Amino acid sequence: MKLSKRRGDMPAFKKLPACFWNECEITLKKGQIEIEVNGVLRAVAANCEQAPGKIAFETSGGRVEYRNIVIIPILPRNEELENVTD
Repeated sequence: MKLSKRRGDMPAFKKLPACFWNECEITLKKGQIEIEVNGVLRAVAANCEQAPGKIAFETSGGRVEYRNIVIIPILPRNEELENVTD
């Protein structure tokens, strides 16, 4: 996995007041993963693979809470369905 966005390329992260929740969207599509926080693209990585297993969340320190976690599968387009096998 190669990160194409690095910390120096990212816009400044604005902390929200304690009474608000950050919104994070993580998308894996065609081997590329994109991570957006509060609508701002924070990281992009290429050559990623979908694999069965657990999904984990982590923090770099301090107390953290998560809520309203939703997982939505991205279905292949009609032309890609021909290549999908069960």
